[in-house]
Amino acid sequence: MKKMIFVLLTIFSMLLISGCSRSTKAEIYATVYPVEFIVKEIAKEEFTVANVYPRGSNVHDYELSIKTIANMTEAKAIFYIGLNLEPAICNGVNSTFKNVNTVALTEGMAGLISGSDHDHSSEAHAEDENVIKYYDPHVWTDPLKMIHMTNLVRDELINLKPEKEAFFRENASALMIKLSDLDFKLNSTINDDNVLYKVIMVDHNAYNYWSRYGLEILKTRQTNDTTEVSPAEFQAIVQLAKEHNLKYIITTKNEAGNEELINKIVQEIQGEKIDMHNLSTITILEYESKENYFTIMENNIKVLEKVLPRN
Repeated sequence: MKKMIFVLLTIFSMLLISGCSRSTKAEIYATVYPVEFIVKEIAKEEFTVANVYPRGSNVHDYELSIKTIANMTEAKAIFYIGLNLEPAICNGVNSTFKNVNTVALTEGMAGLISGSDHDHSSEAHAEDENVIKYYDPHVWTDPLKMIHMTNLVRDELINLKPEKEAFFRENASALMIKLSDLDFKLNSTINDDNVLYKVIMVDHNAYNYWSRYGLEILKTRQTNDTTEVSPAEFQAIVQLAKEHNLKYIITTKNEAGNEELINKIVQEIQGEKIDMHNLSTITILEYESKENYFTIMENNIKVLEKVLPRN
């Protein structure tokens, strides 16, 4: 009995600590990991910055607690992607968060791609009363779009603390140089002369923005919410993989996929599964291991080098 009480108290303490960590107040809040990374790289120690979503959580289905929302209403700024990736924030800009500087980092962004790997009926922009468009929110996988986001973050931080303008500009410039280098590496990897087909097959397509480099992305299912495919669809997927000499199916690190479907495809093509990181979140272990946007993207490039069919 004493042992049972001890176990229950231990679990309660862990939950209490976890709850407290999520209710910590900060001056600035950032949603998905790449947004947090940009803000911290530019702000450094000038502002306290907190991530809205817990480490390892899925932004697509995580619901913010009342305490977290209350803390966010007292912040100086909230940085988020937009495109209704974060509905609680997108829907609260003119209500819940009306007294906070909310900055959508896709504002004014060129080259947004229509379509989404999720069935988000709310993830829409009506261009006229008869046309609804859905935009892929995974813009952070494109280093040039990260540069656009960096500019917006820099400008808002200068607005909040103008006396530190030179400091913020210096940090932002250093970050943009590294992002430009990353863009070059991605382009060089995909367009290497030895690549036979610039094609990959993924279970969760968070990499649409790499089409800018000429990469074609085949999907194992129409959307990430699809749980089943018909026999005809399955055969079509396998045929595509074989036609492009694909030996790897890319799955998403830190995210559950349709394992049964993936394993069947892998068996049919006599291939393998391999993880790629879509960076929407990082785990506590990754964070404590000093993994960051650049180390993860560098690893993604190594995965591309391995999976792209070569001569």
